Amino acid sequence: MRRQQDPDTFINEIKYIASDPDDKYFFNVTDEAALNDIVDALGDRIFSLEGTHERNESSFELEMSQVGFSIHILEDGILFGTVGAYDWDGAVLKETWNSRIMPPRSAFEKEFPVELKKHAAYLGYTVSSLILRNGRTLYIAGAPRFKHKGKVILFEMSRKGDISISQALVGEQIGSYFGSEVCPLDVNGDGVSDVLLVAAPMFLGHHNKETGRVYVYRVGQALLTLNGTLHSDPKVQDARFGYAMASAPDLNHDGFNDVVVGAPLEDNHRGAVYIYHGYRNTIQPSYKQRIDSASFHHGLTYFGRSVSAQMDLDGDGLGDLTVGSQGAVVMLRSRSIVRVNATLQVNPTSINLLQKTCLRQGKESVCLNITICFSVNSKSPSKVDSRFGLHYNLSLDDRKVTPRAVFDENIQKFLSKRIRVTTGKVTCMNLGFHVIVSIRCYQKLVSWKVTLAITSDQHLENQQGNLADVESHRGPRKYHLW
Repeated sequence: MRRQQDPDTFINEIKYIASDPDDKYFFNVTDEAALNDIVDALGDRIFSLEGTHERNESSFELEMSQVGFSIHILEDGILFGTVGAYDWDGAVLKETWNSRIMPPRSAFEKEFPVELKKHAAYLGYTVSSLILRNGRTLYIAGAPRFKHKGKVILFEMSRKGDISISQALVGEQIGSYFGSEVCPLDVNGDGVSDVLLVAAPMFLGHHNKETGRVYVYRVGQALLTLNGTLHSDPKVQDARFGYAMASAPDLNHDGFNDVVVGAPLEDNHRGAVYIYHGYRNTIQPSYKQRIDSASFHHGLTYFGRSVSAQMDLDGDGLGDLTVGSQGAVVMLRSRSIVRVNATLQVNPTSINLLQKTCLRQGKESVCLNITICFSVNSKSPSKVDSRFGLHYNLSLDDRKVTPRAVFDENIQKFLSKRIRVTTGKVTCMNLGFHVIVSIRCYQKLVSWKVTLAITSDQHLENQQGNLADVESHRGPRKYHLW
């Protein structure tokens, strides 16, 4: 098009588009190399127009603040991260119903010296708060690019914007993005913060893989003390473990709150999330459950890039987990926790080989009955009675290669059954077995073994075949966690 247009006409159109006066904002060059000087000059002018110009130095103050890059809800307002403020050194903004608090650049000079300005620390990349035992609230802000290693500060802020920094945490590896994600936890539910998790999702592990790392800090009288790291899948791979974190209500109903951590690059960018259980006033470092997207939906990628665990999405009284992935959101439904106690009673209680009371396989045999009872109690907060399927396996003389007794139903030493049980109730079944060998084999007691597994109701009518894994019966974009 340009080659078909008269050059004079084309130049006149460019001058029309350019700002006035033309002699200041229109440049005619003869080669592309001359464009470098023009681009630098235009950059300085744009910077001066949009930023702040003092003493031959151009800078941004609040013009590019990017308010809302991160958000944290407070009791008296909202804390915003403003990563673009002050030449992308970053800052925070607090909004209440009747005030707005924006600390000046100088308020953070204790941990962010003036000589390091324009180094783009990104303070406010993540924001949060924790509550101390004396009732004080400390705000938290992460700056993952500070000196390229990252920093997290804990501070108090007055209504005038004065900042009092209580503690600073510094990353250990260049480029790890330490402080890009933080997660305070009240593990025992007493209203006081017990743990602060700080993520460095780009931490390089073995073979220079971005495995990621999550640091555990205990909250005590000396504020925060490092208490190790969380353990993820030991497989050597890019993972970005800690890219997203969220506190979760008590998922396993042991009285302690839990935490969820995302690793969106695991399994060749398909992603996974980890469940860690709380205990007393800390988090157990080893994960209790790993949920990878490939196990229930092969099309998902970057599963675990965001996580939330504060809502009951299906109305069953249990907290559910929502996980973000590329172009999709997945709901992970919490499972009710039940305690199942099994009891066995044999009648008669002893085997009398001389007292043959029945006919089995065409022979007079010593026959006995066993009553197995299941007592089911729910550990979940919701006390509504629920029914579910229970699959159990019985084994006679489990340690003997040659069985001394078999079940009447299948003439085998093993028996597999399914039964429907109800929480808060006791359900019993009667089964028969008989002796098949001579008296010399009964110098030791006959042992029993019972194994249990929960199954879905659709299997209860089918008493044959293998037990299907309860987790294999998944609806669209639904999974189970415990």
